[in-house]
Amino acid sequence: MNRGIKSSSGDIIGILNSDDIFYDDNVISEIVKNFQKYTYKIIFGDLVYFSCKKPHKIVRRYASKGFRPWKLRFGWMPPHPSTFIHKSIYIDHGLYSTKFHTGSDYELFVRLLMKKKIPFMYINKIFVKMRMGGATTSGFKSLIRTSTEMVYALKYNGFYTNYFLIYMRLPVKLFETFKFF
Repeated sequence: MNRGIKSSSGDIIGILNSDDIFYDDNVISEIVKNFQKYTYKIIFGDLVYFSCKKPHKIVRRYASKGFRPWKLRFGWMPPHPSTFIHKSIYIDHGLYSTKFHTGSDYELFVRLLMKKKIPFMYINKIFVKMRMGGATTSGFKSLIRTSTEMVYALKYNGFYTNYFLIYMRLPVKLFETFKFF
């Protein structure tokens, strides 16, 4: 991700992982329009997960409507693939930390939104479709690893947390999943 940011020539950076796709053909124009209209340097929207075996079946919506930076202490963050950041933010505040395996995106949010208090904008639209089963959604081991990195990311940036607080995000994730059944 850092290599991609460094070599990018544009002002707005969004990161799609290998199994991520834009939700529709209007995502980029929507993002550009809002960056031009407002002074925010971070804009994010929602994401939906789709089934590995049935790509057209949505299994969960990852909504960020009620996100506030203090919620990072409870393991809740905006969906990384549906977040767009102005390149100047990376220049001024740093790239993704290589101290993390699956939690570098979480650490970046802690650093930018909690520590540096960078203003952000939420747009109530789905920007990205993400396939289930990636490094952070592939079962119990990934849950433990991600949670451990979340605790470390908060402490690394000077914020108190513990595993109990981080695991409080799980009921929300379950609720988001069961809304589709």
